[in-house]
Amino acid sequence: MALISSSKKSSAKDHIYEILRDRIISGTLAEGDKIIDTDVAAEFTVSRTPVREALQRLEMQGLVKSYPGNATLVTNIDRTVIEKPYILMTALQQIAAGEAAKNAVDTDIDELKSLADTFSALAGGKSDPLELLKADMTFHGKIIDISRNEYNRSFCDTLWIHIARLEYGFFRDSASLRKSADEHRRIIDAISLGDSYSASLFMRDHWNRTVMELNTMG
Repeated sequence: MALISSSKKSSAKDHIYEILRDRIISGTLAEGDKIIDTDVAAEFTVSRTPVREALQRLEMQGLVKSYPGNATLVTNIDRTVIEKPYILMTALQQIAAGEAAKNAVDTDIDELKSLADTFSALAGGKSDPLELLKADMTFHGKIIDISRNEYNRSFCDTLWIHIARLEYGFFRDSASLRKSADEHRRIIDAISLGDSYSASLFMRDHWNRTVMELNTMG
């Protein structure tokens, strides 16, 4: 087996992390599934070191649980506490939308519209739910960028991983993706007008509706 050089370990670690993370989010690696580091190393033709580093990162984020001398298992999703990550995410996104309305320039608005168009186009067809999720979070991530609060970005990135596991089924099964696209437009309009209050309010309603639908879907 041709092992990677030390100079490439970091990129291999990140790549393996992203692949495993996406498999967990999509359910390809289901709750309770065992992850064998030697199998992953063989799949990606790397040593076990970047695999173990990727698994450590996943464990820090609560996606897997390692049992020394036994196995690494994909964690279960606690669907009884759906609201918990959303309470935090909604608050952070509200703050970001309000601040973005104060800071946005024309180029920011143009980029938001482009990102909203991408999501809308994906929502209008039979797209991969993971692709839809990433398009949605890219849109919301741009609003955080415009808000110029790097701490908000860090917190939201961590929350997104857990929310994505819940929302994968939402983006796979929900019939309200068009409503999400329309809500993105309302948020953009408020930001473009410099209306912090409305931007924050629309953002809150956007996230709250998702929670309500997830609860309805059970």
